[in-house]
Amino acid sequence: DLNGEKPLYYTEVENDGILFSSEMTPLIEYLKEAGSLVLSKTDIKDILIFNSARSNSISNRIISLDPGTILTYSNGTCSTRHFGLSDSKKSSTDFSSTLVNVISEMTNTDTKIGVLLSGGIDSSCIAYLASSFREDIVAYTLSFDDSRYDESSRAIAFAKSLGIKHIVYRVTLEDLKNEFDYWLKHNPMFVADPGYLSLSLIAKKAKHNGVKVLLGGDGADELFGGYKRYKYF
Repeated sequence: DLNGEKPLYYTEVENDGILFSSEMTPLIEYLKEAGSLVLSKTDIKDILIFNSARSNSISNRIISLDPGTILTYSNGTCSTRHFGLSDSKKSSTDFSSTLVNVISEMTNTDTKIGVLLSGGIDSSCIAYLASSFREDIVAYTLSFDDSRYDESSRAIAFAKSLGIKHIVYRVTLEDLKNEFDYWLKHNPMFVADPGYLSLSLIAKKAKHNGVKVLLGGDGADELFGGYKRYKYF
């Protein structure tokens, strides 16, 4: 996976090869049962300070394969090498056309598709493009009791302007508390971002409605410096 969107974790088993998984939980359970799970103090410190671990792990025994990397196991030894795009797959410099093509490909399926709509520019852009390719697109939004975090009014207005089905779920503090243990168990990146609790909740709701794919605008702020704090970099 060139961009690292789909994680892969592995651990070496002494004299018996390697174990790998797209989630960290099975490897943690294996190491716990084997009595060889050792937490990484550096990674725990990273999580407490930076809200994420640079190694994408919490144990020195569990390794996260870097994006664009091939792992080879042979004769008891692990080796890795990076790979790049071939000349025939060079990325486009035209962001608009690239985005349109990606959304077109993602929506060209018989699978029921939803859109995470916050009302911001990123998710609104995704919703607009998705609705131009699929009339049955369903938008999902969470609303909160605290008005400082509730952006549902903008999402409702935008979904109405597109004429798409829109489902808004009201989330309470109790809902977030109840979701915490489940989220912690299935959180592969160990990112200390409370927003992931909300994402977990809304993904469950969408799955209950038969939605298999959810499109969203996560990552745009990091790409284009959307947050004010990025000006300091």
